[in-house]
Amino acid sequence: MKKMELYTLRRKKDGALAVPSFISNSEADFCVSVEVSLWFTKTVCSGLWNVPSYELADAARTSTDWFNAQWETPNHNESPDDLEVVKVIDIIA
Repeated sequence: MKKMELYTLRRKKDGALAVPSFISNSEADFCVSVEVSLWFTKTVCSGLWNVPSYELADAARTSTDWFNAQWETPNHNESPDDLEVVKVIDIIA
């Protein structure tokens, strides 16, 4: 059996979890890109942002510039000190 752990970010003051949103400039004539931004909610209804290691989630606590925002390095408006990394699931395959 193989174990896989997933991690996300949680806002300390209210326990809200990170949810991704995707912004595309697909109508551009050049430099088409997709930006991944995080927002925080206590009611997760559209999917939870997660990564497969504590280190990646911890690195994402510091927001990335919008032009480099990808799944593992998302953009957000929170202070790194206001966020903590939490393990959300173990998957056994």
